[in-house]
Amino acid sequence: MHRILFAAAALLVALDAAADDVPRLREATDSLLRSLLPDDGEAVFDYRIEMAEGSDGAVVATVLDPVISGGDRRLVFDDMAVVYVPEDDMRWRASTPIPSFRVLSKGGAPEAAFTARGTLTCLLDIDLAFCERGTIDGTDLLLADAGERTSYLAAERVSGETVLDAGTPDSRSSRMEVVFGGVSLVTPDTGAVIVRDMLLTAAGLEAGPEIAELEGSLELQGIAAARSDFAADRFSAAVSLTGLLGDDGTVRVRLSHGGLRSGALATGLPDVDPMLESLDLDIVLEKLPFDWWAWEQYTGSDSDRILAGLVAAGSTLAVTLDHASPMLRASGNGRFSPLPDEKSPVTGEFHLVIAGLDDLTARLREAVFAGDDRLQGHALWAGILQIAGQKVTDAGDTVHRYHVEVLPDSRILLNGNDIEALLRLVAE
Repeated sequence: MHRILFAAAALLVALDAAADDVPRLREATDSLLRSLLPDDGEAVFDYRIEMAEGSDGAVVATVLDPVISGGDRRLVFDDMAVVYVPEDDMRWRASTPIPSFRVLSKGGAPEAAFTARGTLTCLLDIDLAFCERGTIDGTDLLLADAGERTSYLAAERVSGETVLDAGTPDSRSSRMEVVFGGVSLVTPDTGAVIVRDMLLTAAGLEAGPEIAELEGSLELQGIAAARSDFAADRFSAAVSLTGLLGDDGTVRVRLSHGGLRSGALATGLPDVDPMLESLDLDIVLEKLPFDWWAWEQYTGSDSDRILAGLVAAGSTLAVTLDHASPMLRASGNGRFSPLPDEKSPVTGEFHLVIAGLDDLTARLREAVFAGDDRLQGHALWAGILQIAGQKVTDAGDTVHRYHVEVLPDSRILLNGNDIEALLRLVAE
């Protein structure tokens, strides 16, 4: 009997606690919805919230008639039922079905629609209205135009997690990772592009109300285009920004692909293709003045002010690349700096080394002499690269070296020779 009484008392306490927390959960729900809008004030989020107590201490917040208006469009969401279950004294676990929405024009005409099956969850600090950890687990995502549905983005499945550190008033970090599987991107021009897996990541560091550091990445695996023979095993892109609150910032962009196959680049020679099988490109911009207020000292057009700010900060651009294909390997690096002159805005140099060029050129010419006229252009460009490079032996391999210099007087030198005439020929 005492166990039954104890259980009943515990249930009454839980219900009383839930009743006391209902206004706070309503306020937290309102704060979370408002946080979805940017701070520029150009968009408005209209909705109503109705609260109800559920079983076992749960609380249900129903968001009715949610509409985001801004510019020439409106996002009209289906009603959402958010179920809060107490996790401990301070936190509640919230869950809701992934919301569907429609995109309407200013006149009310449907333009697009989003649907999905699955659940969103959030571990909520009720006092701070702060979502410590969120997850998404869904299937059958579809974002489609609302006309003839000739364009759409679909995914068979999606899962992910976001983690936000409460931190301090001076510092707070966040990270996100979302994985999509069975992705289809369809447009009238390209047809269907299929991606087996797609991974999105993002991370940030806030200093007070401002973002001090930010990074994100996109990785695609198993890419194939329905209307062409373009395909790739993988493609990745990553961007990081640091020093966003000062005048010594850095932007880094990394691009990479592997197993690239394309009919436009193919020679039809098994020992040569694929011509651009893999590529790694790393671009770093350093000493960037992200303190935009300091740019008020400069005059002129926006481009003039940007150039003046980059020159004053001593900004630089560094580039590194590595390429590999069955017969060709290339690597390069260089660094460039801005100049206060619109006619010659940059100076710097780039070093490139290509291995396997002699064998590739010979193979292409052999095919042309055998009657394959398709490869005349390939053979011509390979021959130009062969002649323009400085042929040396490096660790037993024959390589061609290229030293490109961009001079302050706007001239461009290749291995010490002015190539203005060659550039005009290429442009024509």
